[in-house]
Amino acid sequence: SGMAMFECAGGGLAERTPSGAIGPLKRLGAAALDVFEHEPQVPPQFFALDNVVLVPHIASATVQTRQATQRVLDNLDAFVAGQPMPSAVQAP
Repeated sequence: SGMAMFECAGGGLAERTPSGAIGPLKRLGAAALDVFEHEPQVPPQFFALDNVVLVPHIASATVQTRQATQRVLDNLDAFVAGQPMPSAVQAP
């Protein structure tokens, strides 16, 4: 088939168990899977599929997400040290 599937959502859009996924994946021209039910363990049956690319779940690897994570950590460090948090949200 010439169809391709790129699955990067964690909401169960595609079957990820070997018993439910292997047959449909074999019929696709290509597939890329980014999320698995029991990460970081990936069922070994997926590795045998020549038309499937498996990648680690990297949805949080954007610059913006990493910057936001750093702000949270900076706030936590300040809180633990008894200092004002640099990017605290003020309640109205």
